[in-house]
Amino acid sequence: SPSPTAVRRWTGIVHSSAAGWVGHDAARAGGAATAALGFVSHFAIAVAMALVYALAARRLPVLVRQPWRYGALYGLALYFAMNYIVVPLSAAGDGLKALQWADLAHIAAHVLLAGIPCALAAAVALGARRRPFARVDLSPRDA
Repeated sequence: SPSPTAVRRWTGIVHSSAAGWVGHDAARAGGAATAALGFVSHFAIAVAMALVYALAARRLPVLVRQPWRYGALYGLALYFAMNYIVVPLSAAGDGLKALQWADLAHIAAHVLLAGIPCALAAAVALGARRRPFARVDLSPRDA
């Protein structure tokens, strides 16, 4: 069974996603209900991010031909959009903040865990639809 620390860390993450809907205090006080709201919200946001990339890639084929490069750029764009537009406009918004060194981990997470996976998924899905993997380079080197 997971340790109490791991459970607190996981619920803290999903509660911070729920805070966009209900605010920080209500999200923490909401227990399992706001944890579920946060989990569903986080998943929905991830699906929307992947869908936006795939729709853009249908119009700009270079996005699927070079998924590592453009996925990394997309991850950067996602970080800045979430932290400087979406979150400040939500119930969780603390206002705009200056970029700090600690934010490098969050930027890396958006690049490695959101942007690049969105691009690779789009490359596989769109490449397979046109010609199975014909013009899709999934290697990390430049094409």
